[in-house]
Amino acid sequence: LYTMVKGELPFDDANLAVLFDKIERAMYTMPRGISRDLRNLIDQLLTVDPSKRITIPEIVRDPWFTVGFDHNVLLDQQLL
Repeated sequence: LYTMVKGELPFDDANLAVLFDKIERAMYTMPRGISRDLRNLIDQLLTVDPSKRITIPEIVRDPWFTVGFDHNVLLDQQLL
């Protein structure tokens, strides 16, 4: 999602040690001009600790993801 919005990877560096440090610390710059909902979703997706990271069911209920979306479609198909 970050890459689709910004057009580049959230973590990048020519030095692998620095790159891994950025990943471990979740050091990235947020794309400019995006909504608060999208910013929050990206932050949750890029959370380092997997136990705290947003889950797929939470993503499909997220305010940014659900704009104009009918949850009944998924519920009817038992995808959630």
